[in-house]
Amino acid sequence: MQERKYSLRATNDTKSPPLNLLDFWYRLAAQPELPTASFRERELARKMRSSSIAILTIFIIFILFLPGCLVFPNHLVLYPEFGMMPICLIALVLNKHRHPILAGALVTFSFEAALIFVCLTSWPFDTSNLQLYELFVLSEIMALTLVSPRGMLLMGACNILFILFDLLLQPHTRALDHDLQIQFAAIMIMPVSIQLMVAAVVSWYASNQLKTIQQANRAEMAARLEHQQVEQSKKVEQEKLALQQQIEQIVATHAQSMNTHSTFKIPLGSYPPLLWPLINAFNSQQVRLKRTWETEAELQRLQQAILQSADKALSGRLDVHRPTGTLLDSLLSALKMSKFTGY
Repeated sequence: MQERKYSLRATNDTKSPPLNLLDFWYRLAAQPELPTASFRERELARKMRSSSIAILTIFIIFILFLPGCLVFPNHLVLYPEFGMMPICLIALVLNKHRHPILAGALVTFSFEAALIFVCLTSWPFDTSNLQLYELFVLSEIMALTLVSPRGMLLMGACNILFILFDLLLQPHTRALDHDLQIQFAAIMIMPVSIQLMVAAVVSWYASNQLKTIQQANRAEMAARLEHQQVEQSKKVEQEKLALQQQIEQIVATHAQSMNTHSTFKIPLGSYPPLLWPLINAFNSQQVRLKRTWETEAELQRLQQAILQSADKALSGRLDVHRPTGTLLDSLLSALKMSKFTGY
């Protein structure tokens, strides 16, 4: 009963922990990180997991923003709102198929195009629409999260160029035209400075953090490889020691066989396949030794029978009718049937 309880407890201990929602999402939209994966594979798996979470968050935010779009003055905003949802789903599929950078670029540029569409369709452009320029910071954050720090710099430059050309070329209301004529630099510097500050400072900080993470990952991989090499060296040494002991055991069996004039057959299943040719040679030698010892014993009996028969023949006591159990019996039989025998 105690053994049964122990076995049940051991079985329960070996069960894998249940998957949480995050692990389930990683299995659905990304790929798990393997312990034996290379540094590049681990970085790709990490990028896929982070991209899947970011795209899922963006998808949920667009769903939550849907009621606000219904009351937005520009009703055309519903087109990019509904258009971003299938794009997020396509990006998740691309991410699952090991293309996280492509998936991130698709979501980032689609969001950028959606903001540009909202700005260009807000016609005529008035002072309250200037707040739309601040939303372009979100595309920079998306570029940083889903692509790279360099992608964030590129997106910031694109945002600044669009803001400048939009303020200069898009039709405005009279109030905004009047404000632009008086304080164009003051109106422009606010959204441009936000784009420039976020793109420069955050991308620099994120780039340093990414380098730190990569260095830590490389150090971890180096330590893991060193540990694996040490374990492999220990395993090789143990295998060499076990092989040496097995060879010594075979040699000892051979010595015992030679000293006791007995044969032993070594089973192959007790030794690794590496020693099977040696064991086969040993077993074959044992068969030959057995035959040799049998032949030697037969020869000794024959010699002894010849000597005894010679002594009896000299003393006249040789009995040809009594077999010796050796090959000498053939000679005695021939002498018995020969006419020259004196018996």
